[in-house]
Amino acid sequence: MAIPADIVATVTSLRDTTHDTRVFSLRPHADDYAFLPGQHCLVDAGLQRPRPFSFTTSPLQGPEFELAIKREGVLTDRLFTLKAGNVVHISRPLPSRLALRPDDTELAMVAGGTGVTPFMSIIRDAALHHLPARLRLLCAHRTAADIIFRSELEELSRAHPALTVMFTLTREQPAGWLGEHGRVDAAMLHRQFPDWQHPRFLLCGPPPMVVALRRELLAAGVPADRVAV
Repeated sequence: MAIPADIVATVTSLRDTTHDTRVFSLRPHADDYAFLPGQHCLVDAGLQRPRPFSFTTSPLQGPEFELAIKREGVLTDRLFTLKAGNVVHISRPLPSRLALRPDDTELAMVAGGTGVTPFMSIIRDAALHHLPARLRLLCAHRTAADIIFRSELEELSRAHPALTVMFTLTREQPAGWLGEHGRVDAAMLHRQFPDWQHPRFLLCGPPPMVVALRRELLAAGVPADRVAV
């Protein structure tokens, strides 16, 4: 049965985080609206074709929440015309294997492009809880200009020793770049996550990347129940 996007939410503010990605702050018209870090919801802007977008804030930052949306298609074109005070329709939060679990003590998160969005919710929530877990994030982007939430992620990693953030660029290597270069592959996973057997791996990004990385992890002996996509 389809999950309806039938809850009205008001756009309270907007800001650009890259040249083609915008952060929308929404206030749902439902007092009992609640989500877990790593979850997502459906969003519709009057086209009757809702799409899923991940929450990027911690539930502790409510009652408003944020979604980071990249402009790529008819729905996002419509969303990018919205202004503060306009409304959209959203669904209840949807189940996700990426959602933070109470027993998570060490996470290895690998993101491609906007795949970083559910991990922002997890990281922000962990920071507000004083980072009870060890968190490592590897983000792949085409260019430095495409890195979503770069400044905040770097600031959080400096403030919280339990958080490690690494970026890799697939289409450029600027002068002075200290991160990785190239697509995420088995060799890069080994460099960034040498203790493969300990963390729970969370993968989010373009399907070909996610499928390939999951295959690499399983082939390396990581148990299937410790790889979530």
